[in-house]
Amino acid sequence: MASNLGGKRQGAGRPKGSRNKYNCEMEHLLKTRMRELGHDDYDPVVSMAEIGMDPSVSIDLRFKAHAEVAQYVRAKKRSNDLEVKEQQTAVTISPEKRGARIKELLARLEDHSQQPQSINDLSAVRYSP
Repeated sequence: MASNLGGKRQGAGRPKGSRNKYNCEMEHLLKTRMRELGHDDYDPVVSMAEIGMDPSVSIDLRFKAHAEVAQYVRAKKRSNDLEVKEQQTAVTISPEKRGARIKELLARLEDHSQQPQSINDLSAVRYSP
C-alpha cells in the first residue's frame, strides 16, 4: 500500500504552456499602452524583425535584433537533441598528399583573407534588405 504514495501523479502540476499571472498582466499592460499610442496591432517580435532589416540601424544592433527574433521562430538545439549519424574515422595519408592538401588549404585561406574577419569589420559592409 505504501508503494502507491508519492511520486508523479497523472494530471498533477501546472499544465504545459500555461501562462503565469505576471506575464498575462504585463502583456495586458503592454497592449493597452500600445493602443493608447495608436498601435493596435503591436507585436514586439515583429518590431525586432523590422529593426533587424533596417539598413540605417548599426550592424551590431541589427545582429542582436535578429538573434532575439530567432528565439521565437526556431527551437534552440540542446546537446541531447543532436545525434551522430555516422562515425568518422581518421584517414592516413602520405606525407606528399598531406603537403599538397596543406598548400591547397593555405591558398584558399589567402583568397578569403580579404573578407571581413570580425563583426566589427562588417560595419563597413553595406547590406541591402
